[in-house]
Amino acid sequence: MEVHTMKARRITGLICAAVLGILAGFWGGSGTGEALFSLSTRAGEGLRALSLTGFLGNLSAWAIILAVSSLPLLLLKLPKGRGALTGTDTLLPLSSLLIFLALFFSVNPTLLSNPLPEYRILGAAGGALCALVCWLVLRLLEPLDRQDTADLARLLSALLTACALVLVFAVGFQSTFSLLAKTQAIQQGNTGAPAAAQTTIWIHGLLALLHAIPSLLGGIVLLWGSDLARIMVHEPFEAESLAQCEKTARGCRQVIQTAVLLSLGSNLFQLMVSSLLTSQEYSLSLPLSTLALAAALFLLCRCIQQGKALLDDNRSII
Repeated sequence: MEVHTMKARRITGLICAAVLGILAGFWGGSGTGEALFSLSTRAGEGLRALSLTGFLGNLSAWAIILAVSSLPLLLLKLPKGRGALTGTDTLLPLSSLLIFLALFFSVNPTLLSNPLPEYRILGAAGGALCALVCWLVLRLLEPLDRQDTADLARLLSALLTACALVLVFAVGFQSTFSLLAKTQAIQQGNTGAPAAAQTTIWIHGLLALLHAIPSLLGGIVLLWGSDLARIMVHEPFEAESLAQCEKTARGCRQVIQTAVLLSLGSNLFQLMVSSLLTSQEYSLSLPLSTLALAAALFLLCRCIQQGKALLDDNRSII
């Protein structure tokens, strides 16, 4: 019962990640994403207005900028018992510097020669976030050589689950964002035939779903790998592990077949309804990441099963 509950929770997590990705795609594709630019502009204008109120105002603006910029540096001391500083920790001062530059130039955009300074400001802020993410990943990887197999398996299980959630979110976002951009182009290019444009939009929506399914299957493959890592914490050749290996291998083979056939089927479907479309896009592409994940996990499962067979042979000889 506990295993089924855990699987249900993770499937629910995948669905929620996909829904969040779709909502984020609508948010960005509908033009609401431009609010990020106006947000940085308003923040800069607010700090600039504060600094122009006098000496104390200018001091307060600088204090706010330095305080916000210093937040990543807290990770040099926190959490308690974090261990000694390593080369990875140099990413934290880099993140602080990028935050400082983003805030400073949002207050003084005229100092940038770029005709679109807000892009460079958001680029610096995005670089700061990327540096923090890289720091977190590298810090997680540092102690791996000092951990036992059980801890490594648990960490791998958690990482694969997290990767599955991120992958599904990204697929939902990218598919929705691209579909909205395509919808806008179709509507603008077919103002004289709104009915045909609407039909084309609906068919392109279905094609977007067909193109997204292989990547979504990649998220499921990652969850299967997470299940396998969690089960193999105790003993890789137990009955439960071998049963999971057989189930995973069979599922990976089905994922590979489905992904390849969907890539072909989406083009064939578009060809069949081409007379109804005002815009067509044919692509010769395969979901390589999903295929590689499924093939690698399939090979791992087969290696475990062969290892069990060799172990049984050795025991029979002894």
